[in-house]
Amino acid sequence: MRLICPLGGLLFGLLLGLTMFSPVQAREAQDIWHQSAPVSSRLGLAFPNDRTEDYPAIAAMGIGVVRVAASWGRIGRAPYDFSGLDYRIGALGALGIAPFITFESNHRTLADHTGQVKNGTPRDMALWAGFVRAVVERYDGDGFDDMPGLQAPVAYVQAGNEFLRADNRSGGWAGTDEGLVAYLNATHDAAKIAAPEVPFVLGGLAAVNIDLALLAEGGTFTIRQEYPDRTFTMTSEDVPGQKATLQRLDTVLTKARFDLVDAHLYGPVERDAARLGYLTDRTNRPALSSECGGPTTDYGEAYTGHRHFAAVLERNLAVLAAGGRVCLWFGLNERLKTSFSNRQTPLYTADMTPKPGVDAYRLLASFLSDGGAVETIGPRQYTIQTTQGPICIAFGQDAQAIPLTDCYESQNAVCVLDAQTRTAQLVPVATLPHACGGDAISLTGPGLSPILKRNRQQ
Repeated sequence: MRLICPLGGLLFGLLLGLTMFSPVQAREAQDIWHQSAPVSSRLGLAFPNDRTEDYPAIAAMGIGVVRVAASWGRIGRAPYDFSGLDYRIGALGALGIAPFITFESNHRTLADHTGQVKNGTPRDMALWAGFVRAVVERYDGDGFDDMPGLQAPVAYVQAGNEFLRADNRSGGWAGTDEGLVAYLNATHDAAKIAAPEVPFVLGGLAAVNIDLALLAEGGTFTIRQEYPDRTFTMTSEDVPGQKATLQRLDTVLTKARFDLVDAHLYGPVERDAARLGYLTDRTNRPALSSECGGPTTDYGEAYTGHRHFAAVLERNLAVLAAGGRVCLWFGLNERLKTSFSNRQTPLYTADMTPKPGVDAYRLLASFLSDGGAVETIGPRQYTIQTTQGPICIAFGQDAQAIPLTDCYESQNAVCVLDAQTRTAQLVPVATLPHACGGDAISLTGPGLSPILKRNRQQ
Protein backbone atom coordinates (compact mmCIF):
# COMPACT_ATOMS: atom_id res chain seq x y z
CA MET A 1 0.00 0.00 0.00
CA ARG A 2 1.51 3.36 -1.04
CA LEU A 3 1.79 5.93 1.76
CA ILE A 4 1.25 9.63 1.67
CA CYS A 5 4.77 10.71 2.46
CA PRO A 6 8.23 9.37 1.70
CA LEU A 7 10.60 10.46 4.46
CA GLY A 8 12.88 12.00 1.83
CA GLY A 9 10.28 14.71 1.22
CA LEU A 10 9.90 15.67 4.85
CA LEU A 11 12.15 18.74 4.86
CA PHE A 12 10.53 20.11 1.73
CA GLY A 13 7.10 19.52 3.26
CA LEU A 14 8.04 21.35 6.44
CA LEU A 15 9.23 24.38 4.50
CA LEU A 16 6.17 24.26 2.30
CA GLY A 17 3.92 24.21 5.34
CA LEU A 18 5.29 27.55 6.47
CA THR A 19 4.22 29.36 3.32
CA MET A 20 1.43 27.61 1.45
CA PHE A 21 -1.67 28.22 3.57
CA SER A 22 -3.97 31.17 3.05
CA PRO A 23 -5.92 32.52 6.07
CA VAL A 24 -9.03 30.75 4.73
CA GLN A 25 -7.20 27.42 4.51
CA ALA A 26 -5.60 27.80 7.93
CA ARG A 27 -9.02 28.38 9.42
CA GLU A 28 -9.90 24.72 8.77
CA ALA A 29 -7.83 23.65 11.76
CA GLN A 30 -10.06 25.73 14.01
CA ASP A 31 -13.31 24.89 12.22
CA ILE A 32 -13.28 21.42 13.78
CA TRP A 33 -14.11 22.96 17.16
CA HIS A 34 -17.11 24.89 15.82
CA GLN A 35 -19.29 22.37 14.00
CA SER A 36 -23.08 22.17 14.09
CA ALA A 37 -25.12 19.60 12.16
CA PRO A 38 -28.62 18.08 12.30
CA VAL A 39 -29.21 15.15 14.62
CA SER A 40 -28.20 11.77 13.22
CA SER A 41 -29.87 8.41 13.75
CA ARG A 42 -26.36 6.91 13.71
CA LEU A 43 -25.32 8.78 16.87
CA GLY A 44 -26.81 7.94 20.25
CA LEU A 45 -26.72 8.46 23.99
CA ALA A 46 -27.62 6.14 26.84
CA PHE A 47 -29.11 7.53 30.06
CA PRO A 48 -29.64 11.27 29.60
CA ASN A 49 -30.89 11.84 33.21
CA ASP A 50 -34.31 13.29 34.04
CA ARG A 51 -33.38 16.97 33.69
CA THR A 52 -35.09 17.84 30.43
CA GLU A 53 -33.54 21.31 30.53
CA ASP A 54 -30.26 19.57 29.66
CA TYR A 55 -31.65 17.85 26.58
CA PRO A 56 -30.88 20.68 24.11
CA ALA A 57 -27.23 19.89 24.76
CA ILE A 58 -27.86 16.39 23.36
CA ALA A 59 -29.36 17.71 20.14
CA ALA A 60 -26.54 20.25 19.80
CA MET A 61 -24.10 17.32 19.64
CA GLY A 62 -26.02 15.86 16.70
CA ILE A 63 -27.24 12.87 18.71
CA GLY A 64 -30.51 11.52 17.32
CA VAL A 65 -31.28 8.42 19.43
CA VAL A 66 -31.46 8.35 23.23
CA ARG A 67 -31.97 5.35 25.49
CA VAL A 68 -34.59 5.64 28.23
CA ALA A 69 -36.09 3.04 30.55
CA ALA A 70 -39.71 1.93 30.63
CA SER A 71 -39.93 0.88 34.26
CA TRP A 72 -42.79 -1.38 35.30
CA GLY A 73 -42.11 -0.32 38.85
CA ARG A 74 -42.74 3.34 38.05
CA ILE A 75 -45.50 3.06 35.46
CA GLY A 76 -47.32 0.31 37.34
CA ARG A 77 -50.29 -1.79 36.31
CA ALA A 78 -53.26 -0.53 34.31
CA PRO A 79 -54.40 2.21 34.36
CA TYR A 80 -50.75 3.05 33.67
CA ASP A 81 -49.05 6.23 34.85
CA PHE A 82 -47.04 7.33 31.80
CA SER A 83 -46.44 10.88 33.02
CA GLY A 84 -42.72 10.49 33.75
CA LEU A 85 -41.90 8.68 30.51
CA ASP A 86 -44.11 11.05 28.51
CA TYR A 87 -42.21 13.99 29.98
CA ARG A 88 -38.81 12.67 28.87
CA ILE A 89 -39.88 11.32 25.47
CA GLY A 90 -41.81 14.50 24.75
CA ALA A 91 -38.81 16.67 25.54
CA LEU A 92 -36.56 14.53 23.36
CA GLY A 93 -39.06 14.47 20.50
CA ALA A 94 -39.33 18.25 20.48
CA LEU A 95 -35.63 18.25 19.59
CA GLY A 96 -36.01 15.61 16.88
CA ILE A 97 -34.52 12.84 19.04
CA ALA A 98 -36.03 9.34 18.89
CA PRO A 99 -36.24 7.14 22.01
CA PHE A 100 -34.59 3.75 22.41
CA ILE A 101 -36.79 2.11 25.06
CA THR A 102 -35.31 -0.51 27.38
CA PHE A 103 -37.91 -2.39 29.42
CA GLU A 104 -37.40 -3.06 33.13
CA SER A 105 -39.66 -5.65 34.80
CA ASN A 106 -38.95 -4.26 38.24
CA HIS A 107 -42.41 -4.09 39.82
CA ARG A 108 -41.90 -5.30 43.39
CA THR A 109 -45.28 -6.94 43.77
CA LEU A 110 -45.77 -8.20 40.22
CA ALA A 111 -42.32 -9.75 39.68
CA ASP A 112 -39.82 -11.83 41.64
CA HIS A 113 -36.12 -11.12 42.29
CA THR A 114 -36.53 -7.35 42.00
CA GLY A 115 -34.33 -6.83 45.04
CA GLN A 116 -31.29 -8.02 43.09
CA VAL A 117 -32.00 -7.34 39.39
CA LYS A 118 -33.97 -4.89 37.24
CA ASN A 119 -35.21 -7.73 35.03
CA GLY A 120 -37.49 -9.33 37.57
CA THR A 121 -39.33 -12.53 36.72
CA PRO A 122 -42.99 -11.61 36.05
CA ARG A 123 -45.43 -13.60 38.18
CA ASP A 124 -48.05 -13.27 35.45
CA MET A 125 -46.53 -13.19 31.97
CA ALA A 126 -49.82 -12.07 30.40
CA LEU A 127 -49.86 -9.04 32.71
CA TRP A 128 -46.28 -8.22 31.72
CA ALA A 129 -47.08 -8.62 28.02
CA GLY A 130 -49.99 -6.22 28.40
CA PHE A 131 -47.65 -3.63 29.89
CA VAL A 132 -45.17 -4.04 27.02
CA ARG A 133 -47.93 -3.68 24.40
CA ALA A 134 -49.24 -0.54 26.06
CA VAL A 135 -45.81 1.11 26.16
CA VAL A 136 -44.93 0.32 22.55
CA GLU A 137 -48.39 1.33 21.32
CA ARG A 138 -48.08 4.68 23.09
CA TYR A 139 -44.80 5.63 21.45
CA ASP A 140 -44.93 3.96 18.02
CA GLY A 141 -46.42 6.96 16.22
CA ASP A 142 -49.07 5.03 14.28
CA GLY A 143 -51.87 7.39 15.32
CA PHE A 144 -53.60 4.81 17.53
CA ASP A 145 -53.40 5.26 21.32
CA ASP A 146 -50.27 7.39 20.89
CA MET A 147 -48.89 9.72 23.48
CA PRO A 148 -50.51 13.14 22.94
CA GLY A 149 -48.17 15.35 20.95
CA LEU A 150 -45.69 12.57 20.13
CA GLN A 151 -43.13 14.00 17.69
CA ALA A 152 -40.45 11.29 17.42
CA PRO A 153 -41.67 7.66 17.44
CA VAL A 154 -39.66 4.98 19.18
CA ALA A 155 -36.67 3.81 17.13
CA TYR A 156 -35.91 0.58 19.05
CA VAL A 157 -37.33 -1.44 21.93
CA GLN A 158 -35.33 -3.81 24.10
CA ALA A 159 -35.64 -6.22 27.01
CA GLY A 160 -33.26 -8.27 29.12
CA ASN A 161 -30.39 -5.83 29.61
CA GLU A 162 -27.16 -7.66 30.61
CA PHE A 163 -29.09 -10.85 31.33
CA LEU A 164 -26.19 -13.23 31.90
CA ARG A 165 -25.67 -12.71 35.64
CA ALA A 166 -28.00 -13.04 38.61
CA ASP A 167 -26.23 -10.28 40.56
CA ASN A 168 -26.18 -7.57 37.90
CA ARG A 169 -28.14 -4.61 39.21
CA SER A 170 -27.95 -2.89 35.82
CA GLY A 171 -30.26 -5.56 34.43
CA GLY A 172 -29.51 -9.20 35.14
CA TRP A 173 -31.70 -12.27 35.39
CA ALA A 174 -32.13 -14.34 38.55
CA GLY A 175 -34.50 -17.00 37.17
CA THR A 176 -33.79 -20.06 35.04
CA ASP A 177 -32.41 -20.06 31.51
CA GLU A 178 -35.70 -21.46 30.22
CA GLY A 179 -37.59 -18.77 32.08
CA LEU A 180 -35.33 -16.13 30.53
CA VAL A 181 -36.09 -17.34 27.01
CA ALA A 182 -39.82 -17.36 27.79
CA TYR A 183 -39.56 -13.81 29.17
CA LEU A 184 -37.68 -12.49 26.13
CA ASN A 185 -40.03 -14.17 23.69
CA ALA A 186 -43.14 -12.92 25.47
CA THR A 187 -41.73 -9.39 25.45
CA HIS A 188 -40.77 -9.63 21.79
CA ASP A 189 -44.19 -10.94 20.77
CA ALA A 190 -46.05 -8.28 22.75
CA ALA A 191 -43.96 -5.51 21.21
CA LYS A 192 -44.54 -6.88 17.71
CA ILE A 193 -48.31 -7.00 18.22
CA ALA A 194 -48.23 -3.26 18.94
CA ALA A 195 -45.67 -2.26 16.30
CA PRO A 196 -44.38 -4.97 13.96
CA GLU A 197 -42.00 -2.56 12.22
CA VAL A 198 -40.13 -1.40 15.36
CA PRO A 199 -36.88 -3.39 15.78
CA PHE A 200 -36.71 -5.54 18.92
CA VAL A 201 -33.21 -5.60 20.41
CA LEU A 202 -31.93 -8.44 22.55
CA GLY A 203 -30.69 -7.25 25.94
CA GLY A 204 -27.17 -5.87 25.72
CA LEU A 205 -24.19 -8.07 26.49
CA ALA A 206 -21.42 -6.61 28.65
CA ALA A 207 -18.04 -6.34 26.93
CA VAL A 208 -16.49 -8.66 29.52
CA ASN A 209 -18.96 -11.41 28.62
CA ILE A 210 -18.46 -11.10 24.87
CA ASP A 211 -14.72 -11.19 25.50
CA LEU A 212 -15.25 -14.35 27.54
CA ALA A 213 -17.00 -15.95 24.57
CA LEU A 214 -14.12 -14.89 22.33
CA LEU A 215 -11.64 -16.46 24.76
CA ALA A 216 -13.65 -19.67 24.62
CA GLU A 217 -13.21 -19.63 20.85
CA GLY A 218 -9.42 -19.32 21.07
CA GLY A 219 -8.76 -15.68 21.90
CA THR A 220 -5.40 -14.97 23.56
CA PHE A 221 -5.98 -11.60 25.21
CA THR A 222 -6.58 -10.80 28.90
CA ILE A 223 -9.85 -9.46 30.24
CA ARG A 224 -9.47 -6.78 32.89
CA GLN A 225 -11.92 -4.95 35.14
CA GLU A 226 -10.78 -2.25 37.52
CA TYR A 227 -12.33 -1.66 40.93
CA PRO A 228 -11.36 0.90 43.60
CA ASP A 229 -9.35 -1.68 45.55
CA ARG A 230 -8.35 -4.32 42.99
CA THR A 231 -8.20 -5.31 39.32
CA PHE A 232 -9.94 -8.49 38.17
CA THR A 233 -8.31 -10.40 35.31
CA MET A 234 -9.34 -13.41 33.26
CA THR A 235 -7.53 -15.43 30.58
CA SER A 236 -8.42 -18.50 28.54
CA GLU A 237 -7.37 -20.64 31.51
CA ASP A 238 -10.38 -19.29 33.43
CA VAL A 239 -12.93 -20.14 30.72
CA PRO A 240 -13.94 -23.57 32.14
CA GLY A 241 -15.10 -21.86 35.33
CA GLN A 242 -17.53 -19.75 33.33
CA LYS A 243 -19.46 -22.69 31.89
CA ALA A 244 -22.86 -21.58 33.21
CA THR A 245 -22.47 -18.09 31.74
CA LEU A 246 -21.51 -19.43 28.33
CA GLN A 247 -24.36 -21.94 28.42
CA ARG A 248 -26.91 -19.23 29.16
CA LEU A 249 -25.50 -17.13 26.33
CA ASP A 250 -25.78 -20.02 23.91
CA THR A 251 -29.34 -20.80 25.03
CA VAL A 252 -30.52 -17.25 24.51
CA LEU A 253 -28.77 -16.69 21.19
CA THR A 254 -30.26 -19.86 19.75
CA LYS A 255 -33.77 -19.84 21.27
CA ALA A 256 -34.86 -16.26 21.87
CA ARG A 257 -36.66 -14.10 19.30
CA PHE A 258 -35.14 -10.73 18.41
CA ASP A 259 -34.24 -8.50 15.44
CA LEU A 260 -30.88 -7.10 16.54
CA VAL A 261 -28.06 -8.03 18.92
CA ASP A 262 -26.47 -5.55 21.30
CA ALA A 263 -22.86 -5.31 22.46
CA HIS A 264 -21.89 -2.99 25.30
CA LEU A 265 -18.51 -1.72 24.18
CA TYR A 266 -15.83 -0.59 26.62
CA GLY A 267 -12.13 -1.31 26.90
CA PRO A 268 -9.90 -1.84 23.84
CA VAL A 269 -11.61 -0.46 20.75
CA GLU A 270 -9.59 -2.81 18.57
CA ARG A 271 -11.76 -5.67 19.91
CA ASP A 272 -15.04 -4.09 18.83
CA ALA A 273 -15.15 -5.54 15.32
CA ALA A 274 -14.56 -9.04 16.70
CA ARG A 275 -17.17 -8.53 19.41
CA LEU A 276 -19.81 -7.39 16.95
CA GLY A 277 -18.76 -10.02 14.45
CA TYR A 278 -19.15 -12.79 17.02
CA LEU A 279 -22.75 -11.79 17.73
CA THR A 280 -23.76 -11.22 14.13
CA ASP A 281 -22.15 -14.47 12.99
CA ARG A 282 -23.83 -16.46 15.76
CA THR A 283 -27.28 -15.02 15.15
CA ASN A 284 -27.30 -13.87 11.51
CA ARG A 285 -28.76 -10.56 12.71
CA PRO A 286 -27.40 -7.03 12.62
CA ALA A 287 -25.91 -5.36 15.67
CA LEU A 288 -25.80 -2.10 17.57
CA SER A 289 -24.37 -0.90 20.85
CA SER A 290 -26.82 0.49 23.40
CA GLU A 291 -23.88 1.34 25.66
CA CYS A 292 -20.43 2.38 24.57
CA GLY A 293 -17.75 4.54 26.07
CA GLY A 294 -14.17 5.36 26.83
CA PRO A 295 -11.49 5.86 27.68
CA THR A 296 -11.79 3.16 30.33
CA THR A 297 -9.13 2.75 33.00
CA ASP A 298 -9.64 -1.04 33.10
CA TYR A 299 -6.56 -1.60 30.99
CA GLY A 300 -4.29 0.80 32.83
CA GLU A 301 -4.69 3.85 30.60
CA ALA A 302 -5.16 7.12 32.47
CA TYR A 303 -7.94 9.47 31.45
CA THR A 304 -7.06 12.63 29.53
CA GLY A 305 -9.28 15.05 27.66
CA HIS A 306 -7.53 14.24 24.40
CA ARG A 307 -8.16 10.51 24.88
CA HIS A 308 -11.81 11.27 25.62
CA PHE A 309 -12.12 13.11 22.30
CA ALA A 310 -10.33 10.29 20.48
CA ALA A 311 -12.45 7.60 22.16
CA VAL A 312 -15.72 9.21 21.01
CA LEU A 313 -14.46 9.45 17.44
CA GLU A 314 -12.84 6.04 17.19
CA ARG A 315 -15.45 3.97 19.02
CA ASN A 316 -18.30 5.38 16.95
CA LEU A 317 -16.39 4.95 13.71
CA ALA A 318 -15.38 1.40 14.62
CA VAL A 319 -19.01 0.42 15.31
CA LEU A 320 -20.33 1.98 12.11
CA ALA A 321 -17.50 0.54 10.02
CA ALA A 322 -18.24 -2.94 11.43
CA GLY A 323 -21.86 -2.65 10.31
CA GLY A 324 -23.32 -1.57 13.64
CA ARG A 325 -26.46 0.57 13.41
CA VAL A 326 -25.60 3.01 16.20
CA CYS A 327 -23.45 3.39 19.29
CA LEU A 328 -25.10 5.00 22.34
CA TRP A 329 -22.53 6.77 24.52
CA PHE A 330 -22.74 6.01 28.19
CA GLY A 331 -23.95 9.09 29.97
CA LEU A 332 -24.76 12.72 29.43
CA ASN A 333 -22.96 13.92 32.54
CA GLU A 334 -20.97 12.73 35.53
CA ARG A 335 -23.97 12.71 37.86
CA LEU A 336 -24.68 9.32 36.32
CA LYS A 337 -23.76 6.30 38.41
CA THR A 338 -21.10 4.36 36.51
CA SER A 339 -18.61 1.59 37.09
CA PHE A 340 -15.34 2.69 38.65
CA SER A 341 -13.35 2.35 35.44
CA ASN A 342 -15.90 4.34 33.39
CA ARG A 343 -16.39 7.16 35.87
CA GLN A 344 -15.01 9.77 33.43
CA THR A 345 -16.75 8.43 30.32
CA PRO A 346 -19.82 10.80 30.34
CA LEU A 347 -19.73 13.76 27.98
CA TYR A 348 -20.25 16.57 30.50
CA THR A 349 -19.10 17.15 34.04
CA ALA A 350 -21.66 17.02 36.84
CA ASP A 351 -22.41 20.74 36.41
CA MET A 352 -22.82 20.35 32.61
CA THR A 353 -19.45 21.77 31.63
CA PRO A 354 -18.63 20.23 28.24
CA LYS A 355 -15.73 17.80 28.00
CA PRO A 356 -13.71 17.15 24.82
CA GLY A 357 -16.06 14.35 23.78
CA VAL A 358 -18.69 17.01 23.07
CA ASP A 359 -16.51 18.51 20.33
CA ALA A 360 -15.97 15.00 18.98
CA TYR A 361 -19.72 14.38 18.71
CA ARG A 362 -20.30 17.68 16.94
CA LEU A 363 -17.56 16.76 14.48
CA LEU A 364 -18.98 13.27 13.91
CA ALA A 365 -22.46 14.65 13.27
CA SER A 366 -20.96 17.00 10.71
CA PHE A 367 -19.03 14.22 8.97
CA LEU A 368 -22.08 11.94 8.89
CA SER A 369 -24.48 14.64 7.71
CA ASP A 370 -24.45 13.40 4.10
CA GLY A 371 -25.44 9.90 5.19
CA GLY A 372 -22.36 8.30 3.69
CA ALA A 373 -20.87 4.92 4.53
CA VAL A 374 -18.11 4.46 7.11
CA GLU A 375 -15.35 1.98 6.29
CA THR A 376 -12.13 0.71 7.84
CA ILE A 377 -9.13 1.18 5.53
CA GLY A 378 -6.37 0.07 7.89
CA PRO A 379 -5.45 -0.24 11.56
CA ARG A 380 -7.14 2.70 13.33
CA GLN A 381 -7.89 4.26 9.93
CA TYR A 382 -11.38 5.07 8.63
CA THR A 383 -13.15 6.81 5.77
CA ILE A 384 -16.54 8.55 5.78
CA GLN A 385 -18.10 9.10 2.38
CA THR A 386 -19.55 12.53 1.64
CA THR A 387 -21.00 14.12 -1.48
CA GLN A 388 -17.64 15.86 -1.97
CA GLY A 389 -15.55 12.74 -1.57
CA PRO A 390 -14.21 10.82 1.42
CA ILE A 391 -13.04 12.17 4.75
CA CYS A 392 -10.17 10.13 6.17
CA ILE A 393 -9.45 9.84 9.88
CA ALA A 394 -6.52 8.09 11.53
CA PHE A 395 -5.38 7.80 15.13
CA GLY A 396 -2.04 7.73 16.91
CA GLN A 397 0.93 6.26 15.09
CA ASP A 398 -1.40 5.14 12.32
CA ALA A 399 -2.22 8.78 11.64
CA GLN A 400 1.17 8.95 9.92
CA ALA A 401 0.32 6.64 7.04
CA ILE A 402 -3.07 7.14 5.40
CA PRO A 403 -3.32 5.23 2.10
CA LEU A 404 -3.65 7.36 -1.00
CA THR A 405 -5.88 4.82 -2.71
CA ASP A 406 -8.72 5.68 -0.33
CA CYS A 407 -8.06 9.31 0.52
CA TYR A 408 -6.85 10.57 -2.88
CA GLU A 409 -3.96 12.96 -3.04
CA SER A 410 -5.25 15.62 -0.70
CA GLN A 411 -2.75 18.42 -0.21
CA ASN A 412 -3.58 19.25 3.38
CA ALA A 413 -4.52 17.54 6.62
CA VAL A 414 -5.74 18.78 9.97
CA CYS A 415 -3.64 17.36 12.78
CA VAL A 416 -5.34 17.34 16.21
CA LEU A 417 -2.51 17.47 18.73
CA ASP A 418 -4.45 18.04 21.95
CA ALA A 419 -8.24 18.12 22.03
CA GLN A 420 -8.27 19.22 25.68
CA THR A 421 -6.70 22.56 24.74
CA ARG A 422 -8.21 22.58 21.24
CA THR A 423 -4.78 22.51 19.67
CA ALA A 424 -4.90 21.61 15.99
CA GLN A 425 -2.95 22.71 12.95
CA LEU A 426 -3.28 22.54 9.19
CA VAL A 427 -0.30 20.75 7.68
CA PRO A 428 0.72 19.46 4.24
CA VAL A 429 0.05 15.76 4.02
CA ALA A 430 3.73 15.32 3.26
CA THR A 431 4.53 16.30 6.85
CA LEU A 432 2.17 13.83 8.58
CA PRO A 433 4.90 11.54 9.94
CA HIS A 434 6.40 14.54 11.71
CA ALA A 435 3.31 16.58 12.54
CA CYS A 436 0.87 13.86 13.63
CA GLY A 437 2.92 11.51 15.77
CA GLY A 438 2.17 10.18 19.24
CA ASP A 439 -1.52 10.34 20.18
CA ALA A 440 -2.42 12.85 17.47
CA ILE A 441 -5.41 12.43 15.15
CA SER A 442 -5.20 13.27 11.45
CA LEU A 443 -8.13 14.38 9.29
CA THR A 444 -7.82 14.69 5.52
CA GLY A 445 -9.52 13.85 2.24
CA PRO A 446 -11.39 15.88 -0.40
CA GLY A 447 -14.59 15.91 1.65
CA LEU A 448 -13.02 17.50 4.72
CA SER A 449 -12.88 21.18 3.78
CA PRO A 450 -16.38 21.38 2.22
CA ILE A 451 -18.00 19.66 5.22
CA LEU A 452 -16.19 21.86 7.74
CA LYS A 453 -17.18 25.01 5.90
CA ARG A 454 -20.79 23.95 5.37
CA ASN A 455 -21.43 22.99 9.00
CA ARG A 456 -19.48 25.68 10.79
CA GLN A 457 -21.53 27.41 13.49
CA GLN A 458 -22.61 30.88 12.51
